[in-house]
Amino acid sequence: MFLLTERRRKVLSGATMIANELAFNGEAVGQYEKGGRAMSDLREEIVLDAWGRFGWEAHAYSKAGHKELWESVAAAYDELRRTQKRGASPPAAAHLYHLAETLRNARY
Repeated sequence: MFLLTERRRKVLSGATMIANELAFNGEAVGQYEKGGRAMSDLREEIVLDAWGRFGWEAHAYSKAGHKELWESVAAAYDELRRTQKRGASPPAAAHLYHLAETLRNARY
């Protein structure tokens, strides 16, 4: 029982960190969309740490009936990575905020 509880805690805390990171990136992208940030500044501001650290743990959401959510989050991170590395267009800020909120509210 302890192992299941510990696993659940890791999955939930990882998902929370990812949701927070998505919201943070959404804020940075929102400023870029409004013209308040240059692409070079946006590229420096994008943070992908939580995804790298907790993405594998949060993958459990795809097995818990949230496959589409998981795929959307993974795709958003792919876009953010391309923006950070190559200056490609970022995902919309509203989309990042929506994913963050959906992940926070998803049951595991």
